[in-house]
Amino acid sequence: MKIMVISNYYPPLFEGGYELSIAENMRHLTKRGHEIHVLCGVAGPFIAVFLMNRSENWIQRKLPLLTDWHEPNARMANHGLNTNNYDLTQKAIEQIAPDIIYMGNQKRLTIGCALAAQHSGVPLIYDMGDDWLKLYTPHSFKQRLLARLNFHTPRKLRDTLKLNPVICPSQWFAEALKRRYRVERSYVIPRLIDTVPANERKTALPLSFVFAGRIEPLKGLQHIIEIAPRLLAQAPDFRLDIYGDDSEAYADTLKAQIHSLKLAKYFRFKGKSQELNKILPRYDVLIMPTLAQETFGRIIIEAMAARLIVIASDQYGPAEIIDSPKDSLLFKRNNPESLLEAILSLYRLTPKEIDAIKDSAFQKVKTKFSPELHIPHLEEILTQEIKLQTAKIRG
Repeated sequence: MKIMVISNYYPPLFEGGYELSIAENMRHLTKRGHEIHVLCGVAGPFIAVFLMNRSENWIQRKLPLLTDWHEPNARMANHGLNTNNYDLTQKAIEQIAPDIIYMGNQKRLTIGCALAAQHSGVPLIYDMGDDWLKLYTPHSFKQRLLARLNFHTPRKLRDTLKLNPVICPSQWFAEALKRRYRVERSYVIPRLIDTVPANERKTALPLSFVFAGRIEPLKGLQHIIEIAPRLLAQAPDFRLDIYGDDSEAYADTLKAQIHSLKLAKYFRFKGKSQELNKILPRYDVLIMPTLAQETFGRIIIEAMAARLIVIASDQYGPAEIIDSPKDSLLFKRNNPESLLEAILSLYRLTPKEIDAIKDSAFQKVKTKFSPELHIPHLEEILTQEIKLQTAKIRG
């Protein structure tokens, strides 16, 4: 099967777990004998030159990206880039002639790539790691009216995107997309991970804690800082290492809050790392206090694979992964008091009891999130969709 992937990023360039998971799926499909081609974006001229000079005949890194896609006027906008990406995608599809198009993260790509795939007559499927479509959907009456009256937009770009069929990493998100966009066929395949070599390090007190992710309000890092004075009163050896891009303004806000509370020695900003698989085994506990509606939470299974206990909020994606308190801990979402209790509950356990939870976490990933379990299912879905959509197109 010849599969064409269209995504905003593709490793080694990535924004988060979404792009990593798609690349992981493609790597395993390649092992099973399928031919993969990737059309993706580049960010910045220096990165573009570096990546496009690599020997990657199967990856075309040529789609320009919106640099301010999250701004309100950019959600409707940039007709030139929209047309450009439509035409580039159309040309690549004709050149590659895939059996199926695998649509990944479309943030910053504009809607042009997705519409070109939709108009191509080639079977396609969406892998939805988050709801990027809302970024391109006019919400207010004024926005919808302007979209209808915009005579500068080519007719081919005025079409409505049909989000169907869809692969989702969690059941709750599949149901949400069905409500929001009338998705007719959805398939739930969780994110996958190759389990890392066994981490034989036994728990030794004091416990070591880590946070890894984007440093932004929705990730909830501020709640850990909020409870820190009370936490330290009962667990004075608590320390948290923070991995993530700390160059943004919000990180400065958190650092100022930490400084004002005289907590600088308890929170250490380590910067962004591309090698979390090597870093995570140094720790005992990953804290994920997210306030977002996480579609899954790849970092959870990465941590569990490294034999860490994960403390995560009890709704959406994390709730479908963790069996609390057997293999990790859930706390009430957006509830600092519940987070505090979850952390303190670990201090009431013996190292042997903590190791038992870590072992259960590792076994969970090994048995429920392994490629051997889900890649054959993905392969069956793609084969089924090719037959179904080809028959529909010919019929």
